[in-house]
Amino acid sequence: KRHYNIIKIINTLTRTYKIICLQDTRLNPIDSDFLKKEFPAYAIFYNNGHRGQDGAGVVTMVHKQTYKDYTYQDITPPNLTPNCNGRILAIHFTPKNHNPPLNNISTPKSFTITNTYFHPTSHNDKTPLFNVTASLPTPSHSHHFLCGDFNFTEIEEDGGRASKLMGQSLAAWEKVCNNLSLQEIHQPHHTFHRHS
Repeated sequence: KRHYNIIKIINTLTRTYKIICLQDTRLNPIDSDFLKKEFPAYAIFYNNGHRGQDGAGVVTMVHKQTYKDYTYQDITPPNLTPNCNGRILAIHFTPKNHNPPLNNISTPKSFTITNTYFHPTSHNDKTPLFNVTASLPTPSHSHHFLCGDFNFTEIEEDGGRASKLMGQSLAAWEKVCNNLSLQEIHQPHHTFHRHS
């Protein structure tokens, strides 16, 4: 029943979104078939983590229609340490048409979508992944979107169950924001939803 409900929710998302990022997927390390049968219109990228890892795994789904305008490549760093494996997945999109249109109204830009699942408890477990994220390539004239399950807050009143970053982890997070030129996109609604 849980599997059916998850597929149902993802199916609802596909009606609106061409790119979908999932976290805490908890798949087996070699599972590269999950969702492919149910969503053949999507290219599906995985970072499943290692066997026995507590709560990990990220999946990024990209509608194949996107390939009409972009090529895409998994640029996740290889040989991740055990506490980073299964927690980051970076896909870079490059426009196929590099020539600007004659009217010069909108030139397609390259962009990267990084799907992350930061450890929900220890700040020390977040710092190595912050460092990996900060080291991702940042081509000039390119956008970088960082999304996922962050499990932390910078402002205490935003907290809920998430804890506030401090010390070494805060410095590492600030480096991520600076290196990737990140700016928060405000949204008025809570983004935490639990489905069982």
